[in-house]
Amino acid sequence: MEKLEAKRQMVQRDVRKAFRRLAQEDLQVDILSRKAPWNREPALWVTIDAKEPLDAYRSGERVIAELRKAMHRVNEKLLRRYALGFLTTYVLIVPVVQGKSLTAQAWCVFLPDLVNDDERQPLLVPQSLPPDTLSSLGIEVWALPQVEAAKQGWERTVELSMLTAHLRDIQRLSSFEDEELIRPYIDQIVARINIVLHEVLHTEKALIDR
Repeated sequence: MEKLEAKRQMVQRDVRKAFRRLAQEDLQVDILSRKAPWNREPALWVTIDAKEPLDAYRSGERVIAELRKAMHRVNEKLLRRYALGFLTTYVLIVPVVQGKSLTAQAWCVFLPDLVNDDERQPLLVPQSLPPDTLSSLGIEVWALPQVEAAKQGWERTVELSMLTAHLRDIQRLSSFEDEELIRPYIDQIVARINIVLHEVLHTEKALIDR
């Protein structure tokens, strides 16, 4: 039991260090709640507070990477969830700008995807947060002209992340006997990635110019 407690303290200490590193990048990460449910399941709610909208909706993968790094200091997969000090099904990451949400949305991550040994980045699934959830968490929403542009940027960034993850999965597959069969599909994905990347850059420029 003492060994287990030592591991729990080690992981939580590493998580705090990770949050301090992110703070040096102007990303304030805080655990908002361990009790508020999501889909009637226990959930961990984390906020990422950035000074600029662009930094807010880019930050999800960065935070997940730091959490995974801290958790994987514990070799035993079954102990990782306990070591973090909470037993939840989901992690909800809410990006906010100067304390308020731009889009009333959060990234939802299935916690077992964080604690397993798969090196692939967990899929960040965007979810709209109902008003009562926002109220119970004490999260306010900005009412500004930039909100619609930020929301579009969020959606395109999520799509870009999913497309690139899918392309990486294809590249991990064994070589096909006839690559000509898969090449048109790969080219289609790459073409869509280029379009979405252009839209992301266009949205970022629109936000910067406002």
